[in-house]
Amino acid sequence: PQVADSAEANIALANPYVQYASGGCVADPTMFFGREDTINSLLRGVSEGTPGCCFVLYGQKRSGKSSLLRQLEQRLAPPSFPVVTSLGLLDLRASADTNPLVRLLIYSLRTALKDHFDGAVCDDAYAISGRPLESFREAIWATEECLLRVGWRRPRIVFLIDEFSYLYGYLRDGTAPREFLRQWKALLEARAFNAILVGQDSMPAFMAPVPKV
Repeated sequence: PQVADSAEANIALANPYVQYASGGCVADPTMFFGREDTINSLLRGVSEGTPGCCFVLYGQKRSGKSSLLRQLEQRLAPPSFPVVTSLGLLDLRASADTNPLVRLLIYSLRTALKDHFDGAVCDDAYAISGRPLESFREAIWATEECLLRVGWRRPRIVFLIDEFSYLYGYLRDGTAPREFLRQWKALLEARAFNAILVGQDSMPAFMAPVPKV
């Protein structure tokens, strides 16, 4: 047998996945493989299901949940309008705000519209009054009106919320009031949007008491 020259044998090969070695979110669809059944099932659920449907995706850290959420964002097509946010953005300890969850969702709606259409949004429709749930509904209506004006038919807003299990930790240590769960349940019961929630493997313990709240 012939032995290859060492100078030729030691050829550096580029690794296209090196940027994800630290566990970063895989946003590039050409770098994402597998889980097609899960993705297609969730897409059908939020796009064709009854308004007010909420799907939960949970698992251990570094199992690709955030990457899957990003793929869903890119694959949702009109009339579904994706609104991405993360409960990791809630800073309950540093804020006196009594409605940070509603505020975050309204801010995310406004940001999604600006990013999608690269234009101005009427800020008055995204303000929070003394009735936060009513303010949220008005923000939903304002978003739908904007989509209708640009030609969308029967727009459907889909929240894609990462790190939802953070809320479980806040509730457990007393940082967040139990009213948070009532707020979330009331938002879903308004049937104004669908949602996909992503969290860690503590989510089953979190979801169990929700219907009783």
